[in-house]
Amino acid sequence: MSKTRGGLHILFLFFSGIVLVEVIYWLLGTKGGVILPIATLYVLGDLSYLHGYAFFLSQVGLSALLGRIIGGVLSSVITRSEWLAQSTLRFLRMGIWLPFYVFWALPIWHMREGEHVDFTVWLAVTLTGVIAAFPTVTLSACYYFVRIRSIPGLEKYRPRAWATRRIVLQSFLILLVWQIWLHPYGWNWLDFPVSRRAGEGSAGFFLLLVFIYLLDWLFRSNLEDQAKMDGSLLVHELSARNRREFWGTCVVVLIPLALWQFLAVPLKQYFLLSAPVEVFRALYHLLVVGSEVVLKGGTIWGDVGVSLLEIAAGMLAAGSLAVAISKGMAASSDLKKLAVRVLPLTNVAPIVFSAFVFLPPPSFRVILWHKVVAVSLLTFFPLVQALWGLKEYPLACRVLLAVDEALPFAFVAMLLGEMYGATDGLGFYIVVARATLSIPEAVAAALTTWSVLAWFSWMLRFVVKRLYFSAADAQVIRAGVYERK
Repeated sequence: MSKTRGGLHILFLFFSGIVLVEVIYWLLGTKGGVILPIATLYVLGDLSYLHGYAFFLSQVGLSALLGRIIGGVLSSVITRSEWLAQSTLRFLRMGIWLPFYVFWALPIWHMREGEHVDFTVWLAVTLTGVIAAFPTVTLSACYYFVRIRSIPGLEKYRPRAWATRRIVLQSFLILLVWQIWLHPYGWNWLDFPVSRRAGEGSAGFFLLLVFIYLLDWLFRSNLEDQAKMDGSLLVHELSARNRREFWGTCVVVLIPLALWQFLAVPLKQYFLLSAPVEVFRALYHLLVVGSEVVLKGGTIWGDVGVSLLEIAAGMLAAGSLAVAISKGMAASSDLKKLAVRVLPLTNVAPIVFSAFVFLPPPSFRVILWHKVVAVSLLTFFPLVQALWGLKEYPLACRVLLAVDEALPFAFVAMLLGEMYGATDGLGFYIVVARATLSIPEAVAAALTTWSVLAWFSWMLRFVVKRLYFSAADAQVIRAGVYERK
């Protein structure tokens, strides 16, 4: 019975997406979308398209397996010291995303001209994608396992299964983005606006839904338990206070920086990788003096403002819907039962819809809103899950922490969205700098993007700690009887 309901929920969400695309077509004044279900079935029967999907899943499985093994070993060593564990958690909370931004800025996706390899093309492409996702997935695995090993009393939430599922989802998201750079050998899920085949977009959405559903079924996961687990971990992190962690975090930061400097010269033989000195020099020009790359002598602050505006608008739209749904779930048991089953399917998969605005010839105004839509689609589920996991806390506290949890996904969506139809923004600058082989500037812009993400996350947590998690208030709010002063 549960399998039947799960299949019905997939079909319900899928056909809801079909209706959404039809509405988009109608708003844009474009005809021809009425045959989309037939076109979708045709694509789902295309073996070459399904082969690309299977290729993508093999990358996800391999990177998740390697990341879990190595991350688990690292976490077992780190948790032997409470000071080291807390310092590592403090850095990895945002540090897990740092390799993603660095790889985003590097043109690693094509081998140097004239080089020959002894691997078949598909194996070389697979290894390229796995290598690019591996650092982020491994750091994520280390972070999740350190978290669950640092907090007692989580056995009822099946913490190991929780961590493994999160690792797979992290690999799933990163490699879904990386498929763009693996063209034409990867799973070309974002090519349908170019090929003018709307069925490929809706088929991709359906296949992503199936993967999310099967993953949750395999780990016996549901929104209620996942949200409670995340909420418990979040409260524990915010309640912990140890000034020694700051210095430990500084030491943890210096380790990858030293490795970068040490490996820059040998790795430069294979990749267009700049040394830290060159990158920090470019960073100074971007932030203070001005750069001739794309900016024509200006600084990057204008691009920072554009990207933050897109992120704020997208999260405002997604957050408003998430708050409304969480309130409805609290008020109606029937809505809660439906939402607990359907909402997990909105994790990652709806990002496909952000590309449908490019299928018809859209106006410039629609293209501008494309980034906002991408941010909304990718941040909705993290927002609603955090709001529900902290449902016993004051609304302002829940909203601030939900925004903090969704911020990394908002920045990923911004980078992805600014690849198409953008003329400014951090993502646009990185892509152009990388295309012109201005590697120090590209990496510097990527580090700026990550630093803005880390700074806003730190500010949100600082405000929440000061308002709700002071030494006196922390015990009261955890008991769920906090009263507004």
